[in-house]
Amino acid sequence: PLAFLRGSGSAAIVAVRINANESASALTEVTKIWEQFLPNQPIRYSFMSEDYAGMYSDVKRTKRVFASCAILAIVIACLGLFGLSTFMAEQRSKEISIRKILGASSRSLFNLLTSNYMKLLFISALVSIPISWYLMKNWLEGYSYRVDIAWWVFLMASGIVAIIALLTVSRQATKLTFSNPSKFLKSD
Repeated sequence: PLAFLRGSGSAAIVAVRINANESASALTEVTKIWEQFLPNQPIRYSFMSEDYAGMYSDVKRTKRVFASCAILAIVIACLGLFGLSTFMAEQRSKEISIRKILGASSRSLFNLLTSNYMKLLFISALVSIPISWYLMKNWLEGYSYRVDIAWWVFLMASGIVAIIALLTVSRQATKLTFSNPSKFLKSD
C-alpha cells in the first residue's frame, strides 16, 4: 500500500493506493485510521477510476451528440441528393431516351447519369480531408494519451460516403435507364 497526504487538519486529502481485489477490507482499515486522527470529520472517499470516468463523461456525451448529428446530416443529405437526382433524371429523360434509341448501352447511360455526382464527391473529398485531418489533429493534442490518425480512416469514410451517394442516385438512374423510351418521347 501507498499513501500521500496533501494539506493538514480538516482540509486534508489522503490518497491511498490499494489492491482492487481487497478494496472492502482496505476501506474499513483506512476508515479506522481516519477516525483516530480526525474523529469529528466524516470520511469522504472516491475511487480514482470513478473520478477518471467522470472526467471523460463529457467526451462520451460529445461523442453521442456528434454521432446523432452526423446521422441526421447523412439522412438529410441523402434526401437532398435523392431529390436532385430525381429532378436531373426528369430533366434528362428525353436525352436518355434518344441515346437509348440510338443504341447506347444501359451501362453507359448509368455511368452518364452518375458520373457527375462522383466527380463532385471526389472534389469534396479533396477539400474536406485536409481540413478534417487538421481539426482532428488539433483536437487530439489536448489529450495526454492519444492516437495518430491514419490515412485509411479518411479513405474509408470517403468510400462509405461514395457508396451511400451511389446507392441514393442509382435508384433514379436505374429507373430511367431501364424505362421505355416511348414514354418520354410521346409529346414530341
